[in-house]
Amino acid sequence: FPVTILANLQYIRKRVTGHKVYWILPSHNNPQAAEAVLQVAAQYADVVLPRPQQHMSKDRVHPTQTGYALLAKEITK
Repeated sequence: FPVTILANLQYIRKRVTGHKVYWILPSHNNPQAAEAVLQVAAQYADVVLPRPQQHMSKDRVHPTQTGYALLAKEITK
């Protein structure tokens, strides 16, 4: 995958100081980004949440209210 995606995510993640970090897996239409997220998350033992494919807004980037609820449910398991 393009080094820039991985490098950008590593740059961002290095600066996050939260106790627990969650990633939402990118669209299956972007396998390079998904692989980069998985790699960076693995480096930091972060949690990767599945993208709520059936509950995405019209922009196909952000979840709908139901999608966010599903993500919250995953976090609180």
